[in-house]
Amino acid sequence: MTFNHFFYKAIDFYCGLYLLFSSWSIINESISTISWWFDCFCIVLGLWLMIENLLTKKD
Repeated sequence: MTFNHFFYKAIDFYCGLYLLFSSWSIINESISTISWWFDCFCIVLGLWLMIENLLTKKD
């Protein structure tokens, strides 16, 4: 049970990290072609997943 919980937390962490970096690269490369609200959503989602992963205690 502990392994599964840690595994899903790791998936959340890396998905958040991927969303954060991919949205930053999208902003840097083409700020005018892609809608800014989608970039902001990806950044907020990525940060939320990483913060949730760091703050919740591991069983």
